[in-house]
Amino acid sequence: MKKVILSPHAQKRMGERKIKESYIKKTIMEPEINLPGIKPFRKRAMKKINNKRLDVIYLEPEDSFVVVTAAWLKKGDTKC
Repeated sequence: MKKVILSPHAQKRMGERKIKESYIKKTIMEPEINLPGIKPFRKRAMKKINNKRLDVIYLEPEDSFVVVTAAWLKKGDTKC
């Protein structure tokens, strides 16, 4: 299994947004929605957790997942 690495930015946002590392891992490993990211080489995974949708932006080098940021999407958000 690939290792999940949290960037300093992702760690900061997770603290501000009360997002657990276990939620990040579950979203990347078992996404409901997978999309390409807006920037090159980035990927986007989404999953509903506790009646909210988590949006995780990450990079996927060969041996790991590097989380760039994560956020809860607002109800009715049409980003996905």
